[in-house]
Amino acid sequence: MYDNEPSLYPAHEASVTHEQLPDEIRNVLGRLQEWMQKDIAASKLELGRPGDVCPYVRPGITRHRSIHFAPYYGKPLQFDAMVAFMRDSFKLFEAMPPSDGVGVEFKAIIAVFAELDASLAPSLIDAVQIFLKREVILKGRMIGQFYPGCTEPGLHNPDFRPLESPYPLLVLRPMQLTDLQFLTAVPEFLKAYCDYFGIHSREDLEVRLEKAGVTQLPELWADSRRRAFGS
Repeated sequence: MYDNEPSLYPAHEASVTHEQLPDEIRNVLGRLQEWMQKDIAASKLELGRPGDVCPYVRPGITRHRSIHFAPYYGKPLQFDAMVAFMRDSFKLFEAMPPSDGVGVEFKAIIAVFAELDASLAPSLIDAVQIFLKREVILKGRMIGQFYPGCTEPGLHNPDFRPLESPYPLLVLRPMQLTDLQFLTAVPEFLKAYCDYFGIHSREDLEVRLEKAGVTQLPELWADSRRRAFGS
């Protein structure tokens, strides 16, 4: 498997402060910090809506300081070892403050597989993400895949590629209200969504969206809502 449990490194701290890491891994984290600031916590015309690509990253780094890197290096680049690493990362994620209330939606762990060749990322990263998806979702969390050349389309613009990143990554984060469109195809996932947010009808969903200040939803949202709660 692998030799030691994941170590977390705050994304708001300069990578040069992580002296216990090899130089090449510190450089990777520095590159990811730059990418997050310029490409994820930033607005882009091709996104298809106003606001940052991910509206949770900027406050997660600057205000709540609740986003952490978990570098995976010096370990086997194999499915079983990566799954074990992600499961241990998930335990750390669950233990991270806050556990509920203000700020919980801004915390995340970014597992960084810098030594994984980009050509292998679509097979290995996707395989781990798909394998762990059920157990993560049933706990009200999400696991997302990012890697160079990721072709997953944007929700507001199918020509935009929001999951393309400089290095292969797997991201653990809380479930968000706008995740509905990813969960309606599997009844078990939809139940987990409804249980997590206390939603049992379309009216409940509309109230939660209004309270959360969600005003612009993707075009796919109407179909997702209809599949989940009827017209």
